[in-house]
Amino acid sequence: MDTKEERSTKMSHNPLVPSYIAEQDALGHGHGVLKATTQFVDISGFTRLTEKLMEHGKEGAEVLAQTLQFNFDPLVRAVKQAGGFITGFAGDAFTAVYPHEEATPVALRVLQASVKMQDFFTQHGLIENQYGSFQFAVKIGLSWGDVEWDIIETAEDTTTYTFYGEGIDGCADSEKHAEKGDIIYDSSFAGQIGAYACELLEGGYRRFTGNFSSYLPAVVQSTPQGDGARFVPEEIANFPRTGEFRRVAVVFLSFDELPSLTELGRYLQRELNRFGGTFTRFDFGDKGGNCLMFFGAPTGHENDEERAVEFALQLMDDLGDTFNMRAGITQNIMYVGFNGGEERYEFACLGRAVTMAARLMMKAEWGELRCGPRIYQRTQEMFTFASIGAKPLKGFAEPVPLYLAKGRKRREDKELASIAMVGREGELRQLTRGLSGIFSGRAAGLFYVDGEAGLGKSYLVASSRKTLIEARGREAFTWLLAPTHQTLRSPFHPFIYALRTFAGLEPSQTKEEQQARFDEAMTSLKRSLPQEAAALAGELVRVDSFLAALLGLQVEGSLYEQLEPRLRFSNTLSAITSWVQALAWGRPLILQLEDGHWLDDASIQALQMLLQRSLSLPIAVVMTNRFRDDGTSFRLALDASVPVVQIDLNRLTRMGLRGIAEAQLGQAVHDDLVTLLEEKAHGNPLFADQIVGYLKEQGALQEVDGLLAPLQTGVILPEEVSSVLIARLDRLEPQIKDIVQVASILGRQFGTEILKAMLADPASFRDMLEGAAHVGIWKKSRLSVYYFVHALMRDAAYDMQARARLRELHKRAAEVFEVRPHVSGVYAELAYHYEQANVIDKALYYLEKAGDEARDNYQQQDALGFYERMLEHMPEAGEMARRVFLSFAQIMQLLGRIDEGLDYCERAAKALDEPAPKVAYQKAFLIQMQGKFDDSYALIEEAMQLAHELGDKEWEARCLNSLGGLSLYKGDVEGGKQKLEQSMHIAHEAGFPEIEVKALSNMAGVALALQKFDEAGELLLQSLEIARQLKDRWTEFLSLGNLGELRLKQGEPEKALAFLESSKKTGEEIGSKNAAFLAHYAAALSALGRWDEARLVCGEAEEIARDSGNVKHIVSVLLVSSEIHIQTGDADAAQQVLHEALTLATSSGQKPLEDKVRDVLAKMDDDSE
Repeated sequence: MDTKEERSTKMSHNPLVPSYIAEQDALGHGHGVLKATTQFVDISGFTRLTEKLMEHGKEGAEVLAQTLQFNFDPLVRAVKQAGGFITGFAGDAFTAVYPHEEATPVALRVLQASVKMQDFFTQHGLIENQYGSFQFAVKIGLSWGDVEWDIIETAEDTTTYTFYGEGIDGCADSEKHAEKGDIIYDSSFAGQIGAYACELLEGGYRRFTGNFSSYLPAVVQSTPQGDGARFVPEEIANFPRTGEFRRVAVVFLSFDELPSLTELGRYLQRELNRFGGTFTRFDFGDKGGNCLMFFGAPTGHENDEERAVEFALQLMDDLGDTFNMRAGITQNIMYVGFNGGEERYEFACLGRAVTMAARLMMKAEWGELRCGPRIYQRTQEMFTFASIGAKPLKGFAEPVPLYLAKGRKRREDKELASIAMVGREGELRQLTRGLSGIFSGRAAGLFYVDGEAGLGKSYLVASSRKTLIEARGREAFTWLLAPTHQTLRSPFHPFIYALRTFAGLEPSQTKEEQQARFDEAMTSLKRSLPQEAAALAGELVRVDSFLAALLGLQVEGSLYEQLEPRLRFSNTLSAITSWVQALAWGRPLILQLEDGHWLDDASIQALQMLLQRSLSLPIAVVMTNRFRDDGTSFRLALDASVPVVQIDLNRLTRMGLRGIAEAQLGQAVHDDLVTLLEEKAHGNPLFADQIVGYLKEQGALQEVDGLLAPLQTGVILPEEVSSVLIARLDRLEPQIKDIVQVASILGRQFGTEILKAMLADPASFRDMLEGAAHVGIWKKSRLSVYYFVHALMRDAAYDMQARARLRELHKRAAEVFEVRPHVSGVYAELAYHYEQANVIDKALYYLEKAGDEARDNYQQQDALGFYERMLEHMPEAGEMARRVFLSFAQIMQLLGRIDEGLDYCERAAKALDEPAPKVAYQKAFLIQMQGKFDDSYALIEEAMQLAHELGDKEWEARCLNSLGGLSLYKGDVEGGKQKLEQSMHIAHEAGFPEIEVKALSNMAGVALALQKFDEAGELLLQSLEIARQLKDRWTEFLSLGNLGELRLKQGEPEKALAFLESSKKTGEEIGSKNAAFLAHYAAALSALGRWDEARLVCGEAEEIARDSGNVKHIVSVLLVSSEIHIQTGDADAAQQVLHEALTLATSSGQKPLEDKVRDVLAKMDDDSE
């Protein structure tokens, strides 16, 4: 036979069951009596804390749960060390039993344990958190006597237990005489401990006033034989330890003069099974004999309030004449989880509803069912109530309106109104007819489908697609889905999603496989274009790498990698437009944007470009939107030339609700079912769909005259959709429910590889994934991508989880993303998940990465969002703060918001005591944009000196280069030359070729100013060579253009033309057009007598110049145009162009330009004479 010590090492105790009960059950005992010391412990202060914290929703409830455990842990340990066990918890109180042992000072151990509890609250009674300061104290009642216990099999598969008797009653009575901090014991306990310092109270009670200089050693308890598993229902055993938040109805039942506890237990379990409630256990203590029951926890239903009242009325009808009973019935959002310490806890619902139910139960007369205001509000149409007015309740600041539940109402027949059919037929016709415009070969425009969540926006669009397929055939058009991402709103997300679908990419594929698939898809698309779309095919070749980069497929040496961020961004916009246009050349195209109100800034710009540049192509965009909080609709800023159609979805009428029911049930439905949907769904298609599905699953429909109708009894339907959705989630198998909750962390759509990696036990992953799909929770989008059918289902699965669990899951998601290959947007994903996980150091790291990535890709608004989120988590001091403020300043510079940029520079300077060259440098550039060149020069000079002192060669070279450029601008050619030579030397020695090449370009400007054309040419050629080595396409483009301009000035038009043609080609490749270079190109053609070509290029240059509004470029182009007219003998046209140029130059105040135009006019006058 095993010894106790051996058993304790083999078995672990179930903390949900008293160790004594587990032991007795394992031995086959069902009832007993033991002599014991008893203890009732009540922590005061939780009423105020609960009231305060419950004002703060989830976070407040979790702080409450954490505070309970903080307080209970040392008390549970003290009980165990004194040889006792806790029979059960009651909110902020518990009862403990210490079995009597002959010749053992059990009572003294209990008294000492009570003093330890008292000392804990003396030292730790004040708890301070973000919601205030809260004082706690403990009251303890002690007694000694018989304790009876029963193990009650309430049903075949359910068992409970209870403790009662004089010992249990005695400690509860002692506690009633206690004030905060007191230890009170009765005469029976006093007889067990002998003489100790105490104060005698009325009724033979004593207040302990002594202390102990030493304590008896702790009792070593062995682990009980039984595991207590049969006392814990499966749904509680599987409930997440971190808890959840849900709406719960509470029935707190009190009873007296009970003939049979076992029979009552069996009756309650049977009826609770029928009504969907949860039995906790019987309790005998300060509230007498009672039982707490929950409706909505751990398993929810759509109508738990109605079930609770119905159950209580049924109980009163069946047993009210048998014994005295009364109940308090309340409802509220509560923290549903576990109460107690780490070593002993119980399933519980924590919140004001339990407190109120206890107060109502204690105030009620025998035979009364007292209900709180929420119960009355939610069930008054089902039951009759009698108001008893507003009553003050302990722990509640204001009197609470109370009601007595009296009985069920008779269902009255309602006269059906005759309503014309509205449904969605009209909206469907409007949308389908509008989208059909693409089949005439023209753009149909943008279609907004607006409505609240659940009104069927996506369903309407899907129905329109189905109608078009039925009418035209699936191959007649392309339907491109591009959903937004609610949580991340990462740049270009909808188009990335659509691109992945187009190329057939899956997360499980390797980079090489993805690249091959993308290349194959793009090659096929290019080949499908007809000859008349040759220019578009060429553009697709040019922008191929930008589309690939969106998918994280960056190829070394590609055009994308050669460009600076601004050009990457503008080319990405063009690439998206060209790709969609190419798809539309093959066959008409409809782009569906789901949840347009979540569009990121980059996608908005891409969509604007696409719509405004595709008016001649058969393209339509349909966008579903929810209304904003202020009731307005999301709208894009578009040219008036883009057709726009708005479709508002209102709530469904009876006919529409009937259609939803009949479509799901496949049979005609009775008017009673339509009426029920009308009352409960409030015209919301999602609500109606979920209610019908629930009735169908529950077998709660019957045939009446060949029509499906709801059962007249036993069916209680939901008040709001959250209860419907939570109830559907609760009906899932525990493993499926768990995977749905985990998936909700990832958003409405998710990759299966990510989800699988997040699971603690992925063995049955595929079965669970398909199981959730089978019951309609989600659908497959692509091979390894799924999406929640309803966004509200995802929201419900997410919101019902406790913050601690959400933090844990977000951390898990981040860790999974962290080890996967880097793709565009992953920094944003990591930052989001680490933020939600409250792992601030990593959140800051990835927010900065995401911000820098967005900034470098010219997605400035997105970058600002990431940096702003950083400021919410960090102090405005330190190296990171300085980097962030400088990043803000750089973006403000690009956006032209100079004053804001300067403010960020000041904040960057204050972030660290040590000055930094880059702060002064950034400030100088902002000041320069204000035209304050002298101030800018002084600041850069200061930054350069600081960099020199610090030995920072990079910033010393950068500053010298900028000083050289400014010197040249101010006319100090020699000074500029000197500084540029210094910059080139330092950059070359320190290994910064990107600075060296910029200095070379500026040196060429010095040479030109000195009329040293050969030297300028050599410098530009060096600049060109280094730019090509660095794959710096922008500098390559500028160097080629400047070389062309130089050769033109030297009277070498053929050489000039070669450089300018190369510059033009490079500009086209990188998506940049320079009006000045094109003007020089036209001048070179003109000088070679190629007049027709010159006119075409000049027209292109003029269009670009006028679009940019750059007067200098416009005048330069007009001067070239006048020269072409002169050379071709059209003096009048030349005069007209020159006079326009003169007007522009004069009005802009640019004297050198004005003088140049006047010189040409004067020369024409001289030639004419």
